[in-house]
Amino acid sequence: MVPELLSIRTGWVTLIVIYNAVFSFFQVRSTLPVSGFGNPFVISRYNHMQTSNVELMRGARESLKGKWGLAIAVTVVYCVLLSVPQSVKNVGPIISILFAGPLAGGLALFSLSLARNQEAKFEQLFDGFKVYATYLVAHVLMTIFILLWLLLLIIPGIIAAFSYAMTYYVIADNPSISASDALRRSKELMNGNKGKYACLLLRFIGWGILAIFTAGIGLLWLVPYIQVSTAKFYEDIKGEVVKSTAEAEPKKGDADSPIVPIPDVLTNQAIASSDAEINQETGETEKVVGDLPKND
Repeated sequence: MVPELLSIRTGWVTLIVIYNAVFSFFQVRSTLPVSGFGNPFVISRYNHMQTSNVELMRGARESLKGKWGLAIAVTVVYCVLLSVPQSVKNVGPIISILFAGPLAGGLALFSLSLARNQEAKFEQLFDGFKVYATYLVAHVLMTIFILLWLLLLIIPGIIAAFSYAMTYYVIADNPSISASDALRRSKELMNGNKGKYACLLLRFIGWGILAIFTAGIGLLWLVPYIQVSTAKFYEDIKGEVVKSTAEAEPKKGDADSPIVPIPDVLTNQAIASSDAEINQETGETEKVVGDLPKND
């Protein structure tokens, strides 16, 4: 199992190192518009009112206190279930695709429970199979889109992977959502937050190197740490997006609002007053007409 953990994290470290080179070139606040499907890709334009990555990581450690054993057990089972199909000759990759999405979704749900300081259960790892089709389709679509971007250049592929990084958390939060809507929602959340997410992942590189020197054993602690920190990141940017949307909507009674609501009582009083004035004017008109001399 240790070699499987090493292979998973080695691929991750390689991608992050490549991204770091490009990220340093553009610097944290630059944008990288790319024409084509699913654009523009904005690397970083995040709100400084968001929680800092240091605080997110500190919060993840607090959430994991007293639950490291459970988190490590879930991580071990997750890695074993992903690695076993690879041993099946010829059909191993196909079996992995069938199970990877739901298992990743279950891990996301488990990590969210820890991040929210809710009761996290071992069986949550398998809750992804309750909405199996959604996770499967989402996983397949993510893989296809990322590979298509990788065909252009490796950097757009990495940026696309960052765009869809919150997909499993979105589905875990809203199981009734469709796979395509979950991918779209992830892109909305990550719009302007990819740079912040890159910085968060870069903070784990040192820990990853140390874990490798422990023959991979340290990864048993590192993987849950990364997962819960990512769940904290998701909670943070989700709150910011909801807040921004609420602030953008016009409030009732605002001066800028095109329609100002009028209470029904005032409306009825105005109508009654208007009718009374009309009746009074009509009576006065008839009186004046009656006083006029009549022609023979």
